[in-house]
Amino acid sequence: MKGVKYVLSFMERVFLFFTVCSMGVMFVTNVVQVCLRYVFNTGLDWIYPLTMLLFIWMTFLDAFVVYHQKKDIVMNYIVTLLPARFQKGLLLAMNAVTISLLVIILREAPTVLRQQAGIMQVIALPRYVQALPLFVGCGGILLEYIVSTYETITELGSSPTR
Repeated sequence: MKGVKYVLSFMERVFLFFTVCSMGVMFVTNVVQVCLRYVFNTGLDWIYPLTMLLFIWMTFLDAFVVYHQKKDIVMNYIVTLLPARFQKGLLLAMNAVTISLLVIILREAPTVLRQQAGIMQVIALPRYVQALPLFVGCGGILLEYIVSTYETITELGSSPTR
């Protein structure tokens, strides 16, 4: 599991770096666009599509980062009232459902990517570049859930029975 955890931490750093760079590119290009429109009454056609593409990538890659850093919103008041063993059982059940849903999403990736074979109009990239971050983010979150499930099962197996 150490290898998988290292990969997940590396993914987090790469995705976070990409996000910071994307924010910088979006900020600079949009400031340039505003200045061009204000001063010269013209603009660059590619800035809006680039901004949307970077925003899509940031959103889905950062979903993984937020989950990896355990900064997602969790409402577990009722769960904490349960005995520890039931909490772990409920966690395993929820993980199983989530893993199943992520597998279903990822199983559709080849079909979705194949259907988006055209080229975007303004920025000449394949259309599937817009859908790819969904599957990359889901893959990272799936790995997180698998690690979490494995650790929970290991804890259950090593805890004394009563």
